[in-house]
Amino acid sequence: MASRWALFALLAPLSACAATAVPTSLRCDLSLASATPAAAAPGEAVVIAGTPFTTAFDTVVLLGGLPAEISLVDRTSCDACDTCRAESSCTGCSDCDACDATCTDTCAETITITVPVGAPVGATTLTVRNAHGEGRGLAFEVLPSAPGDDTGASDGSR
Repeated sequence: MASRWALFALLAPLSACAATAVPTSLRCDLSLASATPAAAAPGEAVVIAGTPFTTAFDTVVLLGGLPAEISLVDRTSCDACDTCRAESSCTGCSDCDACDATCTDTCAETITITVPVGAPVGATTLTVRNAHGEGRGLAFEVLPSAPGDDTGASDGSR
């Protein structure tokens, strides 16, 4: 009987942990509208259009599972949209009927990346992650590098 009480004494503090509230954060699916061009070779720039985008600091773009270099996350003419959303208590992830027209008509969000060296040639998938969530499944094609293109290798190979 004493061993049961000893076991209870050991497990009782663990049950208190299970009752602790876990904070949640707002997450949503990012909408990825297009990649321009829809096919490019390693080292070439691609512009991804979609929403809601944030900053380069918290953004990751994967191309066929490989991270792409992000040169720019741009939110052009989005101030009116952001102000409307704030005044209407909407977030970047929520549907905001009061601001839909303003945001659609004025705000353009893009991410400019460089196709990573080593990305497998052929059809693949482009994925974007940021503080809001993840956008996946944008079709993209990695083209072969042109003969003589520098692959960035430092060992003298191409």
